[in-house]
Order: sequence, then C-alpha cells, then structure tokens
Amino acid sequence: MNLKWTFFSAALSVLVFLTACSRSTYQACRTKNDDLVTLDPGQSKAFLVNYEKKCNASGIKLEPTKIYRFSDFSVVSPLIDGSIDSDRRTGQPLGLKGWNTFQLSWFTWPGLIVGGWFRPLPSADWYELIGKVGDGAFFSLADQYMKEYSPKQEGELLALANDFPWFGRYENNQGRVRLTAECVRLRTDGGSGGK
Repeated sequence: MNLKWTFFSAALSVLVFLTACSRSTYQACRTKNDDLVTLDPGQSKAFLVNYEKKCNASGIKLEPTKIYRFSDFSVVSPLIDGSIDSDRRTGQPLGLKGWNTFQLSWFTWPGLIVGGWFRPLPSADWYELIGKVGDGAFFSLADQYMKEYSPKQEGELLALANDFPWFGRYENNQGRVRLTAECVRLRTDGGSGGK
C-alpha cells in the first residue's frame, strides 16, 4: 500500500514540475519590441508566423479599447508537424486548426493526452495557431479567425503553433503562414476587452 502511494506522489510531483517548467518556457514568449504598429479603425497589417519558432512577434500592438479581426490566413510554405502533414479527419493539408489526438493510432493516445497538458493552450488542438497579447493568457487564433476580438490588456500580438515545448517538438515543425490583423472599430461599451 505504501509503495502505491509513494509511486503516485512521485508521479504527481513529476507532473507538477513538468507543468511548471512548460509554463515558464512559454512565459519567455514575451515582447521585446518597442517599435510596434498601432492600428486605427480601418487599418490592417499582415504578419508571418514561423511554426518552427516558440514565439513569433507580429510587430502589432493591440489595445483593449479597440475591436480587431484576424483574416486573410494563407499558407506560405506547407505546415508539417513531424510526419503529420494533413488533417486525417478531412484529408486536407494542415491549417489553422492543426490536428487532433484521436486522428492518430489509438496506442499513441495516452502519450499525446498527457503531453497535451504541457502545451501552451491545452484545450486547443495540436499545431493549432494560437496567440497571446503581451503577457496575457494564450488564446486560439483559429477560433477567433474572422470573428471580432478585443484583448483584455494592451500589448504586442504574439503567435505560435500549439506544440509540446521540449525534446525537439518545435524543431520538427515546418511551415509558415501569413495572417492579417485588422482594427474594425473602437469599443463603444467602455469595456476592457476579452471578447
């Protein structure tokens, strides 16, 4: 009985440690750019996201007093996550939504499910395009695509693929995409964003 609890507490300690390490890995995805473009209503700017990098700075400053839309998603070079180059549910090349654990062989599921908790946004699919504003929380750029979005805080828009942070998981990624951020209008409700 003691051996079982010892194993359980050791496994739990390792999981807590790995979670803390993965979160600190992604905390490094911060803006260091003081020369940011601020968009006014009607203005837009395109930026590139390299899926091999753990953090892509857009050069665009988002503000909670404005409403934005992400559009014009285009693949500049094919997206490949290791050996996965298509969504096996649809047969289509990888895009904004990435791929789902359950489209692979069942014997890979346990490792992918556990490993999934160490991605920057565990609730999103693998290789899904995600982002964050400044030091804020990660969100799915795929879910916000062609929808109105207002950040909770001011800062630079950062983007990356939702992937496991260690053991060469970003180094086996390939592909680049272009995405456009457009300022649609000013907020009229005086809110602080987060839509």
